[in-house]
Amino acid sequence: MAILNDLDGPVPRRDQRWGVWDIDTPVSPLAARWGPDGWTLHGARPACSGARVLTHALVAAEITTAEAGEARQLFAVRLDDRGIAVAAGGRASRAMAGADTATVLFDGARAVAVGGPAGTSGRSATAATAYSDRPVFWHAAAGAAACWFGGAIGVARPLFAAGRLDRADHEGRSGYEGRSDHKDWTVRHGSVSGSANRYGATGRGGPGGHHWFADRRGRPLDARALVHLGRVDALLMAGRCVLETAAREIDADPGDTGGSARRRALQVRASVETCATEVIDLVGRALGPGPLCSDRGYARRVADLGFHLRHSHVEHDLETLANAVLDDLDPFWW
Repeated sequence: MAILNDLDGPVPRRDQRWGVWDIDTPVSPLAARWGPDGWTLHGARPACSGARVLTHALVAAEITTAEAGEARQLFAVRLDDRGIAVAAGGRASRAMAGADTATVLFDGARAVAVGGPAGTSGRSATAATAYSDRPVFWHAAAGAAACWFGGAIGVARPLFAAGRLDRADHEGRSGYEGRSDHKDWTVRHGSVSGSANRYGATGRGGPGGHHWFADRRGRPLDARALVHLGRVDALLMAGRCVLETAAREIDADPGDTGGSARRRALQVRASVETCATEVIDLVGRALGPGPLCSDRGYARRVADLGFHLRHSHVEHDLETLANAVLDDLDPFWW
């Protein structure tokens, strides 16, 4: 709604369901062509969430104009157009299984341009259309990193739960049941078995309700796993600080009068992506393959987080960030 309103696009009706699909690949970018009947789209767009339930979508595609040369343009499309189809075939993984995410094929689908085009530096460029020039676009880009951070917490919870279960077992064997901190923890989390449920261990992982947490009883985390736990905790604190700082700055200047929205969003996304990527790796090193094999919830969270992290434009964004740093008259660091 905000994109359409800001760029004078079509006005959605109450019975319409709109989405934004701007993920592209270097192998098969979506192209738009101008013809006697207006714009048409050609190619494939991967990872389109709501592919079968939405009625309309905003789609970024490549165009070639005399004024801008190769550029990116945002288009509005009706998903009941005869030139649009959802690609056949099953899902390759469990990632985003509940979001109806699929590849959508465009074969001469009619499209309406929304906003003006912006030049790009190559096929790996982001969907740099007019809608990405708005401050709210970059605020939302930073907000996506907050979702990655939440996913990283979900991935980390089984490691913290395993460590806390080990500590609870130790306290029980050592006669620490009466300690006030142990009682407080039990009140907050219910019980040792309840803590497993709190941290994502539902007990529905394997045959007969067997769960990988059951295998950990009596086998405490070793020193290396504790090192990974400490590193994960430090990474999550760093990610939290980055997001809280960004939130304060956005709230203080929502209109981006200082011109820092793009650079800040790229900084936040790069920082949180590093945090989340390392959390996935460190938790896997600490706990081994058990949770991925036996805990459906954990396996789904790992798959979903990996999928979302690939929405980052990685090296291209870092190159863009570097240029923004060198162009900035107030570079912060020197």
